[in-house]
Amino acid sequence: LLSQNRMKPEDFEASMAKDLLDGKLRQFLLTFMPITDQEVLDYYSHSNEKIKISYVQFKPENYKKSITPDQASLETFFKERREGYRVPEKIKLAYLLIDPDTFEDKVEIKDREIEDYYEYNMDTFLQPKEVKARHILFKLNQGAGEAEEKKVKEKATKVLEEARKGNDFAALAKKYSEGPTKSEGGDLGYFTAGRMVKPFEDTAFQMKKGEISDLVRTRFGYHIIKVEDVKEARTKALDEVRDQISKALLKTGSAELAHEYALSLIDQMPYDADLAKYVAERELKIKYTGDFSQDQRIPGIGGDDKLRQSLFSLRKGETSELLELEGKFYIFQVSDRKESYLPEMAEVTDKLKDDYIAYRSAEEAKTAAESYLTALKEGKAWDELAGEK
Repeated sequence: LLSQNRMKPEDFEASMAKDLLDGKLRQFLLTFMPITDQEVLDYYSHSNEKIKISYVQFKPENYKKSITPDQASLETFFKERREGYRVPEKIKLAYLLIDPDTFEDKVEIKDREIEDYYEYNMDTFLQPKEVKARHILFKLNQGAGEAEEKKVKEKATKVLEEARKGNDFAALAKKYSEGPTKSEGGDLGYFTAGRMVKPFEDTAFQMKKGEISDLVRTRFGYHIIKVEDVKEARTKALDEVRDQISKALLKTGSAELAHEYALSLIDQMPYDADLAKYVAERELKIKYTGDFSQDQRIPGIGGDDKLRQSLFSLRKGETSELLELEGKFYIFQVSDRKESYLPEMAEVTDKLKDDYIAYRSAEEAKTAAESYLTALKEGKAWDELAGEK
């Protein structure tokens, strides 16, 4: 994990130490910080205060059609903002991709390896307890008054009595439930701990197959729960997970072979080798990216800021170390580098026109808004002026 994030162990430890220190400092400060009743009231008032506004918009795009840029205006606009049109430094990469998938046919997985993997990773094959249930929901907000709560509870109690008399639970759910699973007869399928709200979950996981609960109150309202099946927690048998383990070992094994092969290529490569020729001599396929700047994704590859930063630090013709990205291995070489430069106006004509129109339309919108505001301040009625404009 540290390797993938290009972190040293001491950097990780320093980050963790800072987080722990921040937590202790926050706890220390809050321990000695009294909260007054007035502060509680102010916070409550601020959180619950509401306003209603009316407003008018002056959108720049509504003024674009009226703007026709002339050559002189464009030239002036370009001269004032020429630095903003600077073309950034760009590089082009030649690279060799070593994909672990191409080494899968060279990986041999023995039964003993599968058994060892199973024993060492048994915790990962633990199947948590699962409950299959249906429910009938009677919606009720948490802040509901006593009268409303009594009414909903009485209705739920009557339906509970019907369910316990042996009436079809799914049919009752379709008729009475107010939850999203109503059309499926309240069917929630199998779920593990942590999937449902706590009062619901606590009740369901204490019940036996075929049982119907008492009324259960959650933030959604009152529930009637029927447990249809229970799968107790267990560890999956080796035969159940053999294919899963084989795939994991195959992925690990092919990655190791690919890594070893990639390292051998790096070790045998002369310092100033041309990557394309070196690759061709070994009947491998070289690939190329398009030109890209440091703030752009590497074409066809992606990568993060740190990767681009490290590649831009290479000189033309210089080769990178072996790099891993999303489980694949790469060797990069800078095949071309284009320095940053200030373009001539003709090179950016289309963008320049768009920028000029956007700038002028924003100015027009602002002018119209200021005129509107002036009219309001002079006594023009809000509704009347809005109607005119």
